[in-house]
Amino acid sequence: MNRPSAGLAATIVALIVATTACGDDEPSRSDVLEAFGADVAGSVFEDFAGATATLTADTEAVCESPGEATVAVAVATIDATRRQWLASQAFWTGPVMERRSEAVVDWPVEVDDVEALIDRSEPGGITPDVVGNNVGADTRGLSAMRYVLTGDDVLQRLQDERWCDYLQSAATVIADEAGLLVDDWTESWDDGPAFVDVLGDGAATEEWLGTLVNNNIFLVHQLTEAPEDAGEVDPADPAGDRAATLAGIAGVAEALGPLLGSELSDRLDAEIAAARSAYADGDVEVGRVRTAEVEATLATEVASRLDVTIGFSDADGDSAG
Repeated sequence: MNRPSAGLAATIVALIVATTACGDDEPSRSDVLEAFGADVAGSVFEDFAGATATLTADTEAVCESPGEATVAVAVATIDATRRQWLASQAFWTGPVMERRSEAVVDWPVEVDDVEALIDRSEPGGITPDVVGNNVGADTRGLSAMRYVLTGDDVLQRLQDERWCDYLQSAATVIADEAGLLVDDWTESWDDGPAFVDVLGDGAATEEWLGTLVNNNIFLVHQLTEAPEDAGEVDPADPAGDRAATLAGIAGVAEALGPLLGSELSDRLDAEIAAARSAYADGDVEVGRVRTAEVEATLATEVASRLDVTIGFSDADGDSAG
């Protein structure tokens, strides 16, 4: 996830210039979070929207020319898009949660429900409206698309128009949701101002900062837990998924760096990098240990530095996959 880092560098430089001119020791929280929304989070969701555009194109290609090569490309694109989505988790506070986008983009799959949808449908009957509004979260999304394209009989399936109707409709629904998330961050929020403007609005800044920190602590805690059975559709690389999630957490930590001070910020960045490296190497056990160090730093020093009340305990939530 390279774009957020470029945006972060520009943000930090701009903040330093602005605060130096004003004679302040550090930028205000509202300035940091407004820049965070405009230059960091906004680009994360734009990157995800870009990935979904590739997803729709490659889904169309595999349906137009079914074959081992086009299937392989489509599956790789699904996996890459899902990694972009996982990397965005650290930024879900706000529009993603308000819209319940996770239930649209990626949810644990009930394969029997997907099969039943195909069985009861006529060719041309499965449309984006059907997938977006008339089926459950467990019958659509990236993991559901992966299930369709990784079966032993995939080439036979793709000769049936209904499976291609399903794949293309699912991709369209995901891409449409991605576009709406970009709009909510940068243009409008709940029929009001853009969410980026909400972040820089006084009391809302303090409330949102607390929610952001708590959500990231919860997300990090999930990554300290042992993997559980993913269900009927296993991810391609569970350890790599955790590394992708930590990439997003690293983006949040870097963005909040001007408020943390260089010593704490650098140490937190190093801890996250160590955990990411372990997971990227496929070493889940070392990754869990290193991620526990990140959790401890967030829950104690970062929360204290930002004067955030922790509303999360180890008993909350579900385990990470």
